[in-house]
Amino acid sequence: MSSFVHLPLNTRIYYLDTCVWSALAESEAAQAGSMSYFQSSGRAVALSYISLFELSRASKIFPGGDSLFLQLRHQVYVPCLYDRVIESELKSFPKTWKMRWLPLSLLIDESSPRILKPLANNPHFVKSRDEHYQFGLEHFMSLEQLKENFPPLHGDEYVVDDASCFAWGTAMDYLGQHFPDFLKSNWGFIRKRGFDSLDSLLSLRIRSLFLFFKYYLHGQSPGKSDFLDLAHVLYAPYCSVFVTERNACNVLNRIKSNGLMLCDTENLHVSDFLAKMSRVSNPV
Repeated sequence: MSSFVHLPLNTRIYYLDTCVWSALAESEAAQAGSMSYFQSSGRAVALSYISLFELSRASKIFPGGDSLFLQLRHQVYVPCLYDRVIESELKSFPKTWKMRWLPLSLLIDESSPRILKPLANNPHFVKSRDEHYQFGLEHFMSLEQLKENFPPLHGDEYVVDDASCFAWGTAMDYLGQHFPDFLKSNWGFIRKRGFDSLDSLLSLRIRSLFLFFKYYLHGQSPGKSDFLDLAHVLYAPYCSVFVTERNACNVLNRIKSNGLMLCDTENLHVSDFLAKMSRVSNPV
């Protein structure tokens, strides 16, 4: 797929989780507010492929979705970041990888009133969806084994100080399973940099930290459907504002407050974001 663009560095990129799009599609007032808010200079919206599928399945419940995306098509971008984003990150390792974006307007047939379903059936996105589910089946659920491979460093339970070690161990486990040749050829750099080597593998790092703070720190185990959350949090390091449901927002803010990453990302709960957007769009 071509026609990717690099957004200007001063662009504030807003990642909206599926729950945010659903809230916008339900309310005409919120839709009008979003139009005013995102048409302001310097703002762009990130729409991930996983949201496309989730919203497409719920299109009967949220019939306003097609109209919303048609109106916002020039402000919305699909990030070139899928579940196997590691492949793109590895290409420039150990350099920082820059996100590429696909303008939504290029994917929309403006002569058709239907937006979500055709997008969700796009072969490129279908391939990405299949890769994501395959990842969940083959890798995510096996992370329970990490409790045996990477036990707590202090006593019988994980503590916050274990987070960096856990993230690094999880990342190395992933690379060992899926990219053994890369791991072998770059082992000297990885061993020398240690935990800092994850600075060039942001999606892998945030996924590992999210797992740690949401599950392992509290002695819980991921459920079969929980890996879908990771399809959203992968985007957090690449966006200026990440809007999601309360639990995920709290987990990301805890990662941020402990100085582990996301120092340039503002994490917001959906209701707080909608209120903020309303105040800006309709000043007193």
